[in-house]
Amino acid sequence: MPTACTLARKTSPFTRPGTSPDQTHSPAQTIAACALCPDYIGIGPVFPTPTKIKPDPAIGIDGMIKMIATATVPHVAIGGIDCSNLRDVLAAGARNFCMVRQIMHAAEPEKVLREVLEISREFSERQGD
Repeated sequence: MPTACTLARKTSPFTRPGTSPDQTHSPAQTIAACALCPDYIGIGPVFPTPTKIKPDPAIGIDGMIKMIATATVPHVAIGGIDCSNLRDVLAAGARNFCMVRQIMHAAEPEKVLREVLEISREFSERQGD
């Protein structure tokens, strides 16, 4: 049976942009954000992040797992993700992620992107994606 979001997407000519990550720090906020039928939601910050002036408290891997389990729309793990913890994020169930700081501050961003692709492919092959 189609969900309300599926029906809304089929009947509306407009896209529904993602919800702001500052609306999704807990399973309850995830449920509320998903009820708006966005195309996707941000889940996080998973780890502490210096990217924002006033960062929200990190939810950690356990918080991310709970929110992924609650999400009814596609989701993107965000916040403090870099090559040192990306494997943990993917192993915990995230299939989409956002990485800013490590790429933007890298002397050789292409090298970082190659590492990110290598890690992503490693998990895609394991999952059969």
